[in-house]
Order: sequence, then structure tokens, then C-alpha cells
Amino acid sequence: MLRFRLSLAVLAIFVCVVPVFIAQAPPTPKEFFGYELGQRYTTHARCVRYLETLAERSDRASLIRRGQTSEGREMLLCFFTSAENQARLEDLRLQMEKVADPRRLQEGESVDDLIADLPVFVWLSYCVHGNETSCTEAALKLAHTLCTSDSEETAKMLQDTVVIVDPCTNPDGRDRYVNWFNSVAGRRVDSHPQSMEHQEPWPGGRFNHFNFDLNRDWAFVSQRETRSRAKHFVRWNPQVHVDYHEMGHNSSYFFFPAERPINANLPPYTMKWGKVFGRGNAVAFDAKGWDYYTEESFDLFYPGYGDSWPSFHGAIGMTYEQAGHSSSGVAVKQRNGNILTLQDRVDHHFATSMATINTAATHRLALLKDYQGFRASAVAEGKGGAIREFILVPSDDIERSSRLVDILKLQGIEVRRATASFKTPEVVDYSGQRHREKTFSAGTYLVSMAQPTKRLIKTLLEPKTEIKELYFYDIAAWSLPFSFGVEAYWSPLDINVDSALVEEIEKAVGAVDEGDAQYGYLLRWDTLASVRAVLRLLDRKVMLKYAREKFTSNGRPWAAGTVFVPRGRNVADLDEQVAAVAAATGACFVPVASGMTEKGIDLGSQKVVRVRPARVALIGGEGISTTSFGATRFLLEELYDIPYSVFSAKGFGSVELKDYTAVVVPSSSDGLDAAARENLSKFCRAGGVVVTWGRGAQALGQEGSKWSRISTKAKKDESKKPKPKPKPKPKPKLKRIEEREKERRRHATPGSIFKVELDAGHPLAFGYRGDITVFKSGTMTFDPEKGGTAVGWFRDAPPLSGYILPETEKKMRGRAYAMVERKGRGAAVFFADDPNFRSAWHGLTRLFLNAVLLMPSY
Repeated sequence: MLRFRLSLAVLAIFVCVVPVFIAQAPPTPKEFFGYELGQRYTTHARCVRYLETLAERSDRASLIRRGQTSEGREMLLCFFTSAENQARLEDLRLQMEKVADPRRLQEGESVDDLIADLPVFVWLSYCVHGNETSCTEAALKLAHTLCTSDSEETAKMLQDTVVIVDPCTNPDGRDRYVNWFNSVAGRRVDSHPQSMEHQEPWPGGRFNHFNFDLNRDWAFVSQRETRSRAKHFVRWNPQVHVDYHEMGHNSSYFFFPAERPINANLPPYTMKWGKVFGRGNAVAFDAKGWDYYTEESFDLFYPGYGDSWPSFHGAIGMTYEQAGHSSSGVAVKQRNGNILTLQDRVDHHFATSMATINTAATHRLALLKDYQGFRASAVAEGKGGAIREFILVPSDDIERSSRLVDILKLQGIEVRRATASFKTPEVVDYSGQRHREKTFSAGTYLVSMAQPTKRLIKTLLEPKTEIKELYFYDIAAWSLPFSFGVEAYWSPLDINVDSALVEEIEKAVGAVDEGDAQYGYLLRWDTLASVRAVLRLLDRKVMLKYAREKFTSNGRPWAAGTVFVPRGRNVADLDEQVAAVAAATGACFVPVASGMTEKGIDLGSQKVVRVRPARVALIGGEGISTTSFGATRFLLEELYDIPYSVFSAKGFGSVELKDYTAVVVPSSSDGLDAAARENLSKFCRAGGVVVTWGRGAQALGQEGSKWSRISTKAKKDESKKPKPKPKPKPKPKLKRIEEREKERRRHATPGSIFKVELDAGHPLAFGYRGDITVFKSGTMTFDPEKGGTAVGWFRDAPPLSGYILPETEKKMRGRAYAMVERKGRGAAVFFADDPNFRSAWHGLTRLFLNAVLLMPSY
């Protein structure tokens, strides 16, 4: 009887405890979501909750929140490894820091000892393009498998690797697509590729909230998603990084090795491992009979991708592309008649995820040794290379150089600052001119090449990227000193000067100089701090003016564009307002006692005109370039807080514009309709300014709708010389496909960097001193003698960086980059390319801001 009672007691305990234990086991996706992964799309909030649940219930998983998107969605990093590794995860990270930087090794420490039991870090990023949606679903499947699989293979993988999963790099874009698709899809799957659920509307889910392509932002780190990702990447120092994508639904599957060109700053090590991982993926696909290809389409040249940027850090960075994209929905019929399903896409990405982890685990020791060798050799090469140091010279506009230093630091690059002036025996400027015995002031930034990130430093800062092969998936030039408009040099020698590692980014310090402000204040217009100050003062209802010509006051010269804050007819608390804005923005105000100047125009002249409080109308919608629209919106909202409204191109003809000072028409694939163009004409006649560029400018110009007289046509040869007798045409040579492709590539015009000369006396150029560098994609430029006033034109020189066919470049010489055409009391401003491109060209920011802030008062 006693034995029976004990058995009942044990049974009661079992009944009570076991269900609790089972309830705490990680749920399957079907148990959690109510459907199998691949049957439908999962919203981001539910993805986050599922991953949180796995981390709560599995000792193989943990996660951190790396920030929030602009729309408030959580960004996660999930860590999957054995329970033993989870318990010492921070110690493993610190151990990896020493592997990643040989300078951190203590006396007696051995690299071999460090890596003997160190797992290899594998970082997998899913869904950087939000409408490439199968990626995140595959990440969920991977997460569940790594938490629950009992196979020996999985156990070994988890012991030998730390798998870092970014389940959705672009939550805002993905939810934009998922919510749209779920709203239009019916209960029955519709695979017809032209049905509504396969026709994603503008702006699409590819981009983030500000319509940036996050897979082009790794090097510029302008977006919060990218900044957070870069911060954690350099903290964890992974050896492998895979960026998961989708491409057109009629393709198959791509994985590395990559297509050429390969950036010249990457060593053979990178391609060697690309082949190793490619073979590992091929084994997994061959076993299933799935189609795939390698070494086509996707290169390793531009440093802003999710494969190239990690590669410059020493990781094996790779892109995996699955057929699908936004046109696939849950199922789509391909040209070959096959039905491609979401389930197929999830399975394929899951297969390469597991194969990649397995390959990394199998080659753990070799990967770690090669990674450490990559980083150590970078330091050694930096000590003995042709370029030893980069020198960045801060100008009076502190913000531009500070921003550049900020993004270098964010990418794990050490920057020092000279604490005293110094002289160098030899330096080379960014035009290629050598300087002997050049002196630099205290505060100059120094970037030594003798650090583990040497290859990334050289790629980002070198003035001219080495181009070995004429194939460009993206742009051909990006040198950051050019894009930020920062004076820079490189030195072939080490620079020995007292300096300190930059920990905090320098900020402009505002001030109001001492003196009599009886007549008001003056503010220079050559710093971005001044721009912020003007915007703040206008918000506070302070009246401002700007001088259209130069003058001298109190013995001090003031350039055209100088801002005048008059005391007369202004706010009663003017002094308090100016002091507050100076402190908040870093701008420096100079008191002025009299409106009479010693030289040039007086401050009461009609050439000192009132600044209209800015309000911008930004055109978006179908037909407008999403990224061009997004870069402008980001500048207006996030960078400068300029009041703006967004209007759709469709129906813009009926928009009331009397309360706006400028209309911005980003690059567009087709022109505005007749009603919209008439509305723009009416707006200009009333004193407004229209700003446009690229294909938007072409659509409004002579070769488009003829809304403007500005022409993009090449100037005709009007010489009277007799034409030579034509030679008999040679028999046409038949070209093979390979020859035709080579010729096409030779004529390519990817984005390159050019020097532009400005007319400093025009309000569009106020604040600049001399030439500027611009980014130019394609060959569209303006005829400087037709339709308006040329304010900026291309110099008689080849590109500073990038590639263009010599005969094409010759045709650009003397052509205009920026044109202004008066229309009624207003004006139209035309740029040959986007001055806000990828929020990277801060050296051109003032050009755009002059157009929207100063030109309405022109």
C-alpha cells in the first residue's frame, strides 16, 4: 500500500511538472504563428515576438535590441551558439578583439592559443531590401532549427560557431510590403505575374522609411539602420558575413564566388574563401537538384554593399540572391512555366544558411587564422606602403570635417588629431600635386594606414580608385574627402607629431562677439552652422536679409551672401534670440553699429534682400525616382528640419502653392503632365523657385516638355571650314557577342567625380570659395549658352576619380552643371545630377540649400 501511495505521489508530481516543462520548450513556427513558414508573410512585430520567445526558452539563443527604426520598429541581433558558448559570450567577444587587432596582444600571448578553442563568428543579415521578403521567413526557420535540432551536425556547428542573425535589416520597408501584400491578396493564391498582388505600388518596400537603399549605405552610414549595424559589426568582428537578397522571379539562385571586378584593395584571400563557401552551398543544392549559378552579375567593387564592406574588414563578405522579389507574392508563374512559391524561396535561403554555418564550422581554425592574418598584414602593409597617412584639414565649416571623422570612427577606423602644428617633408594633394615642406595647424586630423582597417581606409579615402576592369554594377567613385568637400592630402612618410585619438566629435561653438549691436548683427554664410542658425531664427519669426554683393564693415570684409539681422522692424527680444540660436547651432554673430559700410554696398541697400521663411513642396509618387526623393526628404527633415510638404506628381496641377517658396522635382522617369507644368509656371511667375535635376531637369527642359528653354543638347559645330571629302566606309566588321559586350562596357558612364567651377557672384554659389567637386552619373549636361545663366560648369580636365571614355569626357568640357533661368518674378534651378545623392555629398549641400533658401529672394 505504501509503494502504491508513493507511486501516486510521483505520478502527481509528473503530471504537474511535465506540462510546465513542455510549455517552456521553444514553439515551432506553426505553433506560434498558426501557419507553416512559407505559407504567408509574417509581420515584423510577430517576428520579433517569436525570436524573443526562442531566446527566453532556449539556452542556445540570446538577443539584443540594437535600436529602433524611424517608424519605431525594433531592430534585433540574435546570437545562436551552444549553451556553453552562450555562458561565456562576452569573453569570446573580448577574445576575438585580440584576434582582430594584433596590437592588443599582451606580452606572452599567442594567437594560436587564442584561437585554439575560439568559435568562428558567422553574421547572417536578412532582408536589407524590404520587399525581398523570403529572407526574414528563412531567418525564422533557421532560428528555430538552431534552437531545437538534436542532430550531431547541428551540435557541432553550434559548438564551433557563434551565429549572429540580423533577422530583418530593414523592418520599415518589409512591413510596408507585407502590409500591402496582405491587403490585396485573396484566399486563393494567384500566380499570374500581372495580377494586382504582383504589382507593388510606389515607393515599394525595397527602401527604408526615408527611401534609402540600405545596401548602398554601408560606406556612408547615413541611416540609423546602417549606423547601428556598423557599430555592432566592429564590436563583434565576424569572420563571415552573408547578405541575403532576392532578384527577379525568372532567375534561379546566386551565391559566391563573385563576378569581377574585384576591388583592388581586397587580397586574394577574399576570393579564395568565396570559392570555398560556394562549394559548400553547391553541395547542398546539388543534393536537392536545385538550380543555381556563381561568378555572374554581382561584383565586389563598390564598398557600400553588404558583401564588399565586411570584406574590407577581413570577413568573407558574400551576397546570396534568390529568385523572387516583390513581383513573386506567395507564388508566381515563371517564364519557363514553373511555379515559384514562397516556400521554395524560404527553403533555398535556409539551405544556404545551414550550409554556410557548416562550412564555417568545418574550416573554423583556417578561417580564424586567415582572418587574423588579414588584419595583421593590414597593419604591416600600412607601415610600409606608398601611402602612410591621410591628412584631413578642418575648415572654418567644422561640421563637414566632423561628419567625415564621425563616419570613419563608426566604421572602426582610428582617427588622431594633432595637438600642435607640424611640418611635413612631402605630401600629395587630391589633384595629384606634390608639396614640399607643407605646414599644418593644430587640430588637423590624421588617419594612419598602420591599423587593421587599412584596406577599408584606403578604399574610402584614396582620391582615385584603381579600376582594372570596365564593368560597373554601381558607381565608380566615392572618395569621401571629395564628397564632404574636405581639404585632404596623403603622405608617403609616417607623420610623427603630438596627437590624441579622437574620442568625441568636434562641434562648432557658437558665439556673439562683443561690440555695439545698435544696427543689428552679421553672419557669415560659409558654414552649415550658419544655415541652421538662419532656419532657427526664421522659425522664431526673426526677420533676416542677405547681401547680394560684398562689402566691408568695421574694417572686416564680408562676402556676398552674408546674412544681416537688422534691429529695425524686428522682434523686440532680438539680442536674446540671437544669443540663444548661436549657442544652439554653433553659429557666430558679429554686432554692427551702423548700416553705413566702408566699402561696397550699405546694409540698407536694395541689394540686401529679405530672406523668405522657407516652405518646400517636394514632389513624389509614381514616375519619381524613389531614392532621389528620399535623399531630399532626409535632408529636409532629419538634417536641417526645413518645413516641407510632399505632393504626388499625379494631380499636382491642382495643388495650391501660394504658401510655398520652393518646389523640388527630384529625378523622374517621366515628366509632369501639362496641368502640373502650368502650375509650376504660375508658381514661378509669382516669385517661387523650382529646383530639379537629372532626368527631372531633362523632362522639363527643351528636350522634354519644353517647360524651360534650358537645353541638354550638344552644341553643333558651326564652323565654316569646308568638310573633307568623305572616305569610303570600311566594310563593317562583324562582332562576336563577347566583343560587343566589351565595347558596351568601354562606353559605360558610371558615377564619377568631376571638378566644377562656380560663379561665386551668383546667389546659388554663395558660401563657396572657388571650385567644387561633384558626383556625376551619365553624360547629361546643359548647354551654357541656352535658356539661362550657367552658375557651375565642368572644368577642362578629366574626372578626379572614376571612369569615363576620354572622347565622352571631352564633350563635357565647358558644359554646365548648374543653370538658373528667370521665370517671371521667380526662377528655375537645374542641376545635372542629384546634389543630395545618397546623403553622401555634403560638399554640395549648400548648393541645394541656396536654391531653396536664398533663390526665392533672388
